[in-house]
Amino acid sequence: MSLRLGTTRKCLLALIVAVFVSGVSVASDLQMTVRAILKAPPPSKKPNPPCDGCEFVFWQPQADAIQALQVDAFPVLTEQLTDREYSFPAAGTMLALDRSRAFSVLLKAAPTADMNAQDMIFDAFTHDCFASACNPEWMALAHTAALSVLKAESWQGDNLKAALYVVGLTGNEDDFPLLEKFNGKGNKYASFVSEAALAKLGSQRDLENIKAKLQLPLPRHVGMMYAEELRNSFVEAAFVGNKDSLPLLCPHLSDPNASWGDTVAIPAEDAAAALEAISNKTFPLRFGDSKKWKLVCAAK
Repeated sequence: MSLRLGTTRKCLLALIVAVFVSGVSVASDLQMTVRAILKAPPPSKKPNPPCDGCEFVFWQPQADAIQALQVDAFPVLTEQLTDREYSFPAAGTMLALDRSRAFSVLLKAAPTADMNAQDMIFDAFTHDCFASACNPEWMALAHTAALSVLKAESWQGDNLKAALYVVGLTGNEDDFPLLEKFNGKGNKYASFVSEAALAKLGSQRDLENIKAKLQLPLPRHVGMMYAEELRNSFVEAAFVGNKDSLPLLCPHLSDPNASWGDTVAIPAEDAAAALEAISNKTFPLRFGDSKKWKLVCAAK
């Protein structure tokens, strides 16, 4: 990737050499070696365009270092998924090592994994399986794991939203009662995701609610809170993927920016990202070119 990435790889390989020189046997203490590799910081450079759900690319240096051990580290990496300190890098490293094998292992481990690992596992699954159904075994495992998280007592963190998206992709009408528990009943953090999942699974009521939100007139002043609500509506529309939402998104390409201190929200770009996602059947949202989509919308 970058010079920084190459430097990180060299440091990790040097770490492996140091372990051997110190007399520690990888075979006798593989867990210690793997944990030392996982603790090395990932590179700060992010992929372009942004790629939610594929954070595993950050952990390629760790994957390279573990491959250099020339042993099967998957069992040891799997053991780290319940550990708050190592779960996130362990999941990312497994995805970077062997994405296909990782899905089979990670989805089975997800119900008891640390919430940070759950977030990455579910995001990666949604990213890969959004446009078309993945391996049927993965679909079943993902559905079971997501339901397990949603039924747990601890409803918090990004893992909750990630699990709702998974149910929206893998579930059916039998899941409506559980999804509705998160929809508009005091859980604002996840409400819009549960609504999107319900609409994706065929709830006409929730689909119409999303469309109605896209047609609300803008207030005189668009503050950061309203801009965030707008973005949530755009994300909902993108996840559902209903092309009837396309003409409803076009007027938002002229929405004004919102700011709070040094933070700026640009709803027009978010609307363009949603248009891009629906048109190309991709999720989650990436950067959108509002100028491009203004021309596309004007031509229709």
